[in-house]
Amino acid sequence: MALGDFLEQFAHCTICKIRKSNWFEGRHPVRLPTNNVPSVGLVLKASDTAECSLSLVQPEERIRNGPFCKHLREPLACIGFVLLSLDDPNAEVATASMKRRNAVSADCWIQPGRSYLLVPLCWNTGSSLVATLACVSSRPVMLKERQLQRDALRAAWATYARKNAVRSEQFHGGVFHLGNAGGGSVVALAENCGTGFFSVELSLKCSNVHFSRGRNVTKDWVPPGHAQVLQVVQPSSTGDFPSWKSMHKFGVTSKLPMGLRHNPPLSSEGDLHNPFPLQDTSSGPSACLHQ
Repeated sequence: MALGDFLEQFAHCTICKIRKSNWFEGRHPVRLPTNNVPSVGLVLKASDTAECSLSLVQPEERIRNGPFCKHLREPLACIGFVLLSLDDPNAEVATASMKRRNAVSADCWIQPGRSYLLVPLCWNTGSSLVATLACVSSRPVMLKERQLQRDALRAAWATYARKNAVRSEQFHGGVFHLGNAGGGSVVALAENCGTGFFSVELSLKCSNVHFSRGRNVTKDWVPPGHAQVLQVVQPSSTGDFPSWKSMHKFGVTSKLPMGLRHNPPLSSEGDLHNPFPLQDTSSGPSACLHQ
């Protein structure tokens, strides 16, 4: 078949990796709540060194509105994940970029005697749904649910922003990361390794997207020794992602800022966008860049 005919007749193409018959497969449900981020992760452990292929899978478009998924009338959720080492909280092991796809995947190695935490990433604006984490591995891998503490959850999103940063800028002890994935999602992060309060005024201009803060312009003051997930942007539909622009202004003050510290205001202490303590600020801004 000619390439042109193939592209005309088929909308999707899946390539299956053929493995030996002695590989293992584990599956575990992952709930994606509505209008919030997932608060439950999965701990992975193995007794031997294991090569792993991890996939987060949601009901695809062909089965939505069918007998098993009648409640799912919205477009696919924008999903991704980050795999962290619990033995070294600053070490990112694997990342699957957030995309509006029925499945996102990443390959990694699991070492014996160590524990790993998989944090699903999603800001689901549709109906609550259950995705599946599939782990195909060369050795058995144990999967166990773990409720995520809010600061640990924020740190996982921060890791994703650093890993996918299209640029990182320093300003008097503060660092700004803009994490952009190919599927159109954006995660903005500010880290304050300085001694003063670090201000970031951020404007993201784009159409056909959802802003986790409810609007595209934000202004926040980040305390010393803290970080903050400033904004999460996710596409509202599948297809080509339109171009976007970002503009930002920085500021620093040695005194506690007067007036509103966060604009728009944060909803509660459990809000993903609340500032959280950095692991290590002893080395200054360079430590923020390499956490």
